[in-house]
Amino acid sequence: MKDGVARVDGSLAVSRAIGDLKYKQFLISEPECSTHTIDSDDDLLILATDGLFMVFSEEKIALMVSEMRKSGLSLKEISSKICFECCTNYNCKDNVTLIIVDLKKQLADF
Repeated sequence: MKDGVARVDGSLAVSRAIGDLKYKQFLISEPECSTHTIDSDDDLLILATDGLFMVFSEEKIALMVSEMRKSGLSLKEISSKICFECCTNYNCKDNVTLIIVDLKKQLADF
C-alpha cells in the first residue's frame, strides 16, 4: 500500500501489474466482477480508471457529474473537465480515463 493505493512490490498499481511478467508471481489475473440489471431507474453508467479514483471518491465523481449536468454541459464535456481537473489541479501522474454512458438514452434506443 502506497498513498492508499495497493501496489505490487511497492511500485506498480495492481491493475497495471497484471501484464508485467516480473510481477506475475504476486498476482492472479481473474478480475473482480459484479452484475447489475439495468432498469428504468438507472440514469448513468460511470466507468473510470484507477488514476481517477486515486484522486476522487465514487461519491465525489457522482456529485461532480450531477452538478455539471445541471449546468447544461454534455457528458463528453463533463468527462473532459473532470479528467483535466484530476491531472492538473491534483497532479495525478497515473492513467486517467472517464467514460459516462447515458443509460436513459440507451434504454430508449432499444
